[in-house]
Parts: sequence; structure tokens; C-alpha cells
Amino acid sequence: MKWYFKAFRQYADFGGRASRKEYWIFTLCNFIASIIFLLPGMLILNYSGNPGLVTAYGHAYYSIGTDPVYGVFLLLTLIPTLAIAVRRLHDISKNGWTILVVFVPFIGGIWLLILLLTKGKPGENKYGPAPTE
Repeated sequence: MKWYFKAFRQYADFGGRASRKEYWIFTLCNFIASIIFLLPGMLILNYSGNPGLVTAYGHAYYSIGTDPVYGVFLLLTLIPTLAIAVRRLHDISKNGWTILVVFVPFIGGIWLLILLLTKGKPGENKYGPAPTE
């Protein structure tokens, strides 16, 4: 959990480096939190016996395109997610703008995944000292 909260302490810090462990623990925690925030909406839509509640929730869901609670969670975690990904790319001596490779059709997401899985460069690089852990 310390890695998850560390990313929020460095909310909009796009400088420096992030280790693989720091990035992937943050990503795992974000995935688990996403499931937790999506669960109430799915339960309301599938198991609520109150048609008014289902209708109101359904209107909110379809008007914004996602579960309202999950949408707020996405907005709150967007900048920290981008910042830690950029810092992770810095750890392998790549420019932060390399994150835009994800928009290349078919192979962009795979290429970015490979970059994020790559072991960081030991020692100091132009983005700062190596992460301690």
C-alpha cells in the first residue's frame, strides 16, 4: 500500500524515476480499487428490487458513459497514473512522451507494456538517480 500512496504524494510529479515494483504495485492496487468502485453499481443494476433506483442509476450511467462512482475514481487517478508511467519510462532512459506510443494501432499498447516491464537502468541517468527499491 505504501507504493500506492507514494504515487498520490507525487500526484503530478512527472520528473524522476519509478521502479518496476513501484509502478506495478500501484497498477495492481488501482485494478483492485476499480473492481471495488464498480461493484456497487453492478449490484444496484442486477440485484436491486427498487425499480426507481435502477432507473435513476441507469440514467446516470448512460448519460456519462460509465458508472458515476467509477467515473469519479478514474478522474482522481488519471494524473497519478500518467505521472507514475512517465517516471517508469524515465527509469529505462526513455522520454516521457514515449507514453504516446499507446496510440499506435495494433502494436502501441504491446510496445508500451514491454517498455513498462523492462528492467530499469542501474545508476544515475539524465532523469535522476536510480530508485532505491
